Amino acid sequence: MSRVPSFQRIALSLCLAAVFVLCGARSAHASPGPGDDRLVSTPTAWWMYNNISGSDLSTKLNDNHARLTDLRVVSTSPLLFSAVMVANSGVYSSGWWWYYGVTEAEVNNHLSANNARPISIQGYASGSSTHFAVVMVSNTGSAHRNWAWYYGTSSFIKDSRPSGYRPIMLGNYINSSGDRNYTTIFVENTEGYTWGWYFNVTSSTIASLLNPYNSLIDASANDNDAMGINIVFYENLPTPHGVVQGTTYYTISVGDMVSKALADDARPLFLTQYTLHGSGTYDGYTQYLSSRRDNY
Repeated sequence: MSRVPSFQRIALSLCLAAVFVLCGARSAHASPGPGDDRLVSTPTAWWMYNNISGSDLSTKLNDNHARLTDLRVVSTSPLLFSAVMVANSGVYSSGWWWYYGVTEAEVNNHLSANNARPISIQGYASGSSTHFAVVMVSNTGSAHRNWAWYYGTSSFIKDSRPSGYRPIMLGNYINSSGDRNYTTIFVENTEGYTWGWYFNVTSSTIASLLNPYNSLIDASANDNDAMGINIVFYENLPTPHGVVQGTTYYTISVGDMVSKALADDARPLFLTQYTLHGSGTYDGYTQYLSSRRDNY
């Protein structure tokens, strides 16, 4: 239940192949990506998918000339994902890679070989082991960040944050022993952002935290009766149009979520899904939680 802190410098564009592993690098000349994709307000083309296989997602990435900015495991049998991608061009252009079905050691090997840093990582149980789905980008030039990633219990995650670092994502999963674990990525907070994070809070708590100026950067939902949600938010971010806002939908399709974002000239940052198990009106309903940034 550990991590590897990293201080990467050189970007390579090599595509490493392995069983159950996909690579998303598209260019022989890998360029650095933006420091924080989710904080960039420059308009770009984007796509969102849910319940998609790895092979189908690879096809979409190629067809769209895009790169992943968020990747979640929706189910493990079969292995399906939710994903958000942006056009790999302009200020979003980056050498990048993505893998799934990899162990902690393999994640770290790929990060080292690619001279990359992770921007999205989620664990999932695979037999008696924990595997990961990870997205990484070149870590060089103006986009270089000192970083670290961890997985384990919530207390371990909280205690492991390096001093002066901020979280950029917070995922969760049930391990092979049936216990809830978390994954997170930290980057050095050279910009001095004020931030907060919470584990297993309700949607009403999120609403109070975000009102009126705070920005929901990442969230993951615990698939349990309590409807607990784990969040990362930043306070009073500088932005030309407004703040990132999280929206919780009940019984709405992903297609309708996309339509709403398009109607608002907004760009989704992530998509997380879970089923409400408690008794009452929403028993058995699928809930989606997403956050959006202005895209104009």
